[in-house]
Amino acid sequence: LGQSKAAVAPTPVGQPAPGAFLRQVCEGLQTGPVVIISPSLSGMYSLPFLFQHSEQVKAYIPVAPICTDKFTAQQYSSIQ
Repeated sequence: LGQSKAAVAPTPVGQPAPGAFLRQVCEGLQTGPVVIISPSLSGMYSLPFLFQHSEQVKAYIPVAPICTDKFTAQQYSSIQ
């Protein structure tokens, strides 16, 4: 604790982060399917997770997330 300023993000801000990042968080916390509320900057983490691991997502609630332009309409339509 207390070392958050020394933490390094997995990708630069504005670029989608690997979906495995949130998958590892969910596995570490031993969650079942999760509800994701994704405001603003968190889109760089939540959207890749949603597209790569949708079976682990119970619901997705976007609140103006970033990185929406990094994915195709076909990718969005594949999510159920």
